[in-house]
Amino acid sequence: MNDVKGNVKCKPLDQLKNSHQMLLEQMQAISELVHELQQSSFEQECDLKWFQLFERAVIIFSQLKIQIYKEEHFLFPLIKNYVEEDDNILMVMDHEHKTVEHKIVQFIETFQKREGPFTPIEALSLLSCLEIASATLIEHICNEENVLFPLVEEHLVKGEQELLLNKLGAFTRNFSSF
Repeated sequence: MNDVKGNVKCKPLDQLKNSHQMLLEQMQAISELVHELQQSSFEQECDLKWFQLFERAVIIFSQLKIQIYKEEHFLFPLIKNYVEEDDNILMVMDHEHKTVEHKIVQFIETFQKREGPFTPIEALSLLSCLEIASATLIEHICNEENVLFPLVEEHLVKGEQELLLNKLGAFTRNFSSF
């Protein structure tokens, strides 16, 4: 999934691809916790795992927001000039971003509002939010790396690649100063 067709020759895409790897690793850890909780009896002894899952969901959500911002504000506007009007690749990417965000937020907000242990039905329903987010994120990253990134490499001229690299670099420097 992480192998873009051919080698990535565009430095900004390398940065985005490295962020993808980090997100995939974090989502894998979340998926493992989800699986453990699905196999449990949803009793009190699972509270620690629920809190770990909540913490991981909050962390990945914050990192995902940063990644989405970089893609939607820096990458997508550049590539939009090269995508056919009837090609809906950027709309699909945007929809996948929104789906992943929505499902993670749904999990976080529901978890925060709980007043006691979840019933088995509530627990399974809540865990399904993260399953959907995980599946969507994996598919999204695969689509970006195998469809969008090669399109970017094919069309962006050196000046546009440098502009993208500068924007990503400035964003990262400014963001990391917080």
